Amino acid sequence: MDGPIDSEARNAASERYRTGLAQLNALDLNDDQAVDAMVAATMTEGFVREDRRRLIGLPHADRDQFGAQVRAWTEMGDGKPVFALTEVREVAGSRLALVAISIGYGSLEGVEMLQVILYDDAIERLQRLVSFDLDDVDGAFVELSRLHAEIAGEGE
Repeated sequence: MDGPIDSEARNAASERYRTGLAQLNALDLNDDQAVDAMVAATMTEGFVREDRRRLIGLPHADRDQFGAQVRAWTEMGDGKPVFALTEVREVAGSRLALVAISIGYGSLEGVEMLQVILYDDAIERLQRLVSFDLDDVDGAFVELSRLHAEIAGEGE
């Protein structure tokens, strides 16, 4: 079973996510086959992405829909986006974390957000990704706690 929520600066999920963002930064987002292969290799079949940001919020996406969103990222700014995990705000056990990320777009102003990430049991594939505005700390913590209780109820 995953342990209680604590404020250690890292866990397996946050480190795996940091690695995943580096892989995404190295990916040619215009290569449909490469994007599809990355999505298949890094996300569970039941993957769900929710965007709860007030102004930018993208539609919810499953694994296949998320691949289409990834391909569209180059059209949202000045060239290819660069992703960085800037802070691990909170962790819950090994599979779950609340992180802050930034997305830079060349000469344009970047975007920052909070994300709650949940990995599968092996901490190899992303199972859930929920994005929040940077100032919606309360909402992000509520989701982190909810997901932690959910996976704890699964007997982990």
